[in-house]
Amino acid sequence: MRLAPVPLMIQLAPILGWIVPIVEMIIAVVLALGYSNSGLKTKGLYAAVILLSTFEVYIAIMLLSGSHLPCTCGGIISQMGWKQHLIFNGFFVIGGILTIKYSEKYKASKQDKPGFDAHKDLSRA
Repeated sequence: MRLAPVPLMIQLAPILGWIVPIVEMIIAVVLALGYSNSGLKTKGLYAAVILLSTFEVYIAIMLLSGSHLPCTCGGIISQMGWKQHLIFNGFFVIGGILTIKYSEKYKASKQDKPGFDAHKDLSRA
């Protein structure tokens, strides 16, 4: 992040280097706990989509800057270029949005049915 062609990013790099992984871990825990609590799951999904969308903006800035910066990712993802990252990440942003929409639709359809017990049925969603 210190190599990014954005002055604000250079200044925030030391802080973001700690905050981003911590936020990612918190989102992972919220999503794991959300397995039995649909409200918590929805909040975790929104947080994940927001974080991924923020990263999409960062990737777009990197592409638009024309800089030839290496990716500091690990594993298979480290072999991707910035364009591949944009597509890869965009796929998961769309997946997250569709999951949120499907969850809300599922919740609404369950509430319209007679004999619906919100606490019991939504904990399985």
